[in-house]
Amino acid sequence: MHDVLDDRDLIPDEAEQLLHSGYPVERELREARAAAAVSDFPRLRVIASALRDIPRSDEWPFDEPSDEEVLRELASRAPRKPVEEFTLSSRIHGAWLGRCVANTLGKPIEGLTREEVQTYLTAAGQWPQTGYVPLIDPLPAGVSHLHESAPFASAGRFQDVPRDDDLDWTILGLAMLEQFGPAITTDDVARTWLDRLPFTQTYTAERIAYRNLIRGAHSGDAAKLENPYREWIGALIRADIFGYIHPGDPAAAASAALVDARLSHLGNGIYGEM
Repeated sequence: MHDVLDDRDLIPDEAEQLLHSGYPVERELREARAAAAVSDFPRLRVIASALRDIPRSDEWPFDEPSDEEVLRELASRAPRKPVEEFTLSSRIHGAWLGRCVANTLGKPIEGLTREEVQTYLTAAGQWPQTGYVPLIDPLPAGVSHLHESAPFASAGRFQDVPRDDDLDWTILGLAMLEQFGPAITTDDVARTWLDRLPFTQTYTAERIAYRNLIRGAHSGDAAKLENPYREWIGALIRADIFGYIHPGDPAAAASAALVDARLSHLGNGIYGEM
């Protein structure tokens, strides 16, 4: 778990994000990880300051626009595909049901490495996976733990879909669209988070944005301040509801997703949701 209030997570994570974004910070990343391991907070702050002054490599080959009008124009190029009205309700229901089922299928083994997943599912007689993951006790050799949700998200241990932040976002998205309608703004998204979403049920970039909002940041700046997770997958996880309300119209869905994504993400984090 990444603690957005702890420099031992924030600063190494920022160095890693910069490294993935074309900044030559290999040495700083090594030093930040070493300092974090021994809780050397003064050294971590020095490294954080140095990271702000390192320019991106001239060899970075990617064009990653952030201008809202450019992104909306790119989104507008997506072709429409008519959806037959009589199938729409069942298809949206299927999409939601598929999200609930698939999320629960993976929940007990979230956080395991690929090798650990294969070891566990093989021991459970589920490699390849064919259903909800059973709970094995004791754990097979090579697997030290399961996700904290395993006791209530494993096969035979639930009747209703266990709640999860990946499902929360779709329900929250529906609530804010019901309240604000198609003209929803990023300010409205921020207001909904603060009114309806517990801080402890947010993670990485969303928790950073939430923290920045309660510190007084404007919604347009919440993604930009001390946010090493700005290009992670959190916004992508929030995307489904915009597809549901714009069936057959990915351009409109992507434009709506942009309004949501920019509260917590930048760059690839926005592109993922769009």
